[in-house]
Amino acid sequence: MFHRLRFTLIGCCASLAIAAASTAVMADQVVSKSVKIGTRNYSADWYLPSQPAKGLVYLQHGFQRNKSHLRELGNSLMSQGLMVVTVSASMTGGASSMAPQVATMLANRSMTPPTGYTLPSNYVLAGHSAGGLHVTLVGADLVNRNDSAFRGVVLFDPVDANNRMTAATNSIANSGRGVYAILANAGSCNSSNNAQPILRDLSPAFVGFKLTNRSAHTDAEGGSSDFFGRLFCGTPQAENSAVLQAFAAGWAIDMLQQTSSPDFYPGGVLLQQLIAEDRAELLKAL
Repeated sequence: MFHRLRFTLIGCCASLAIAAASTAVMADQVVSKSVKIGTRNYSADWYLPSQPAKGLVYLQHGFQRNKSHLRELGNSLMSQGLMVVTVSASMTGGASSMAPQVATMLANRSMTPPTGYTLPSNYVLAGHSAGGLHVTLVGADLVNRNDSAFRGVVLFDPVDANNRMTAATNSIANSGRGVYAILANAGSCNSSNNAQPILRDLSPAFVGFKLTNRSAHTDAEGGSSDFFGRLFCGTPQAENSAVLQAFAAGWAIDMLQQTSSPDFYPGGVLLQQLIAEDRAELLKAL
């Protein structure tokens, strides 16, 4: 059953429309080029699609992790025509002091992609674990700046700290931007799903789902996880990582292009199939 679902997911995502936003190149590639945030240069990887990019994804890793742990997810998003940038930075407590600096960089369009590429006009934020908290803090700052290029956030098993996520996610959702999340089963690495009640209390009817069949905090990392990630936070399951990657791309592209692809929302074939097979449950009743 999973192989049929995965084939459907890939086929569905591959058929999404292309919106020109970047200079076309010969092949998908990952290029390491630092990014200046505030006064500091951060080690960064750029995922550069061969087709004109549909938009930019600023993708942030979790606590005590680095950009290499999101390599599989970055490649997956790139394969769907998204430009992705990941930076290695300390995500302790969601890196709250770094968040306004990231917001300034994004709002001012001061990032410079590798030579031959144009920074897309619009962007979404995505983050795993403490990186999920981080991007909600960045997003709330961008809402205050009224940056129309910022379209929403995608969160992968986010973890709150110091009660910062509630105000941030409400600010983003109340602005009309998307807030979507994929959670794993409760465990120590996601602080027993401490972000779940926050997401359930948001005003939008649909905010995502929890993967329930052997899901792990490391599902967002997939094959890019390492010994310590698996030891402390569980072994990622390929079928869960594939679902996460497909929905992440579908939601991001919909936010960037202001479309709605039915498969990725309640009533759609893909989400309903996951629920029917007891592989996922909605974060809140509709």
